[in-house]
Amino acid sequence: MNMFTSHSKLRRKRIRHPRFTLGERVSFLDAGLSGTGVVDAMTGDYSIIWIWADGGLGRRMFFQGCGSIVSSLEDQPE
Repeated sequence: MNMFTSHSKLRRKRIRHPRFTLGERVSFLDAGLSGTGVVDAMTGDYSIIWIWADGGLGRRMFFQGCGSIVSSLEDQPE
């Protein structure tokens, strides 16, 4: 067995991040900062999400699975 064979058998475990739609209302928690906002953009695998935060906090970027928690508000009763 050579070094190429051993590496080709290794597979990266894929993480399925929660999927959001543009304009969806969400809540977020990251490094002690929490709030709500609207999804503005995301990467193709949903690992990075940009949210326009309410309350003048501006546009913020969140890395899902790296300490950030982003949840849909549309599933929760008002």
